[in-house]
Amino acid sequence: MANNDGSPIQFKDDNSFQLRDNNIRLVSEYIRKLDLMVPTIWAGPFVEARLNLYRFNPVFDGAFVVNPNSINVFAELDRQLKSLTNSNQAEYRIDYWSLVDALMISGDFLQVGDCVTFLDVDHFSRCGEDILAERLKPTLAAIINRPRE
Repeated sequence: MANNDGSPIQFKDDNSFQLRDNNIRLVSEYIRKLDLMVPTIWAGPFVEARLNLYRFNPVFDGAFVVNPNSINVFAELDRQLKSLTNSNQAEYRIDYWSLVDALMISGDFLQVGDCVTFLDVDHFSRCGEDILAERLKPTLAAIINRPRE
């Protein structure tokens, strides 16, 4: 992902980013080659908070929520990965599982009860990991119980 000018994405304006299609294809091709050697599952990206918790001030920074632009950016990346990995082109067909869908991170996820779910812009806190582990259980059960080819 990058800003439209090619610089690293800052998650400030949801209209100012572009996905790097070539990088997505390179990763897809690598995973497909790996899958030919050993069954491989691609666990997709998860929404990152993209909020500086060390300097957060609700008076100046607004609500204590996950950056809404981050939610939009990762949803778009996930949509593209789903489309690519379900394509009719054999070289891109991969067993892809969406963490965007499985984890269901919304704006209000930054604080769940007494838990601040992120340690920083893109790492979960211990209690955040516990919450997400519960959310992942159905997806992991589906992976384990799916029919084998």
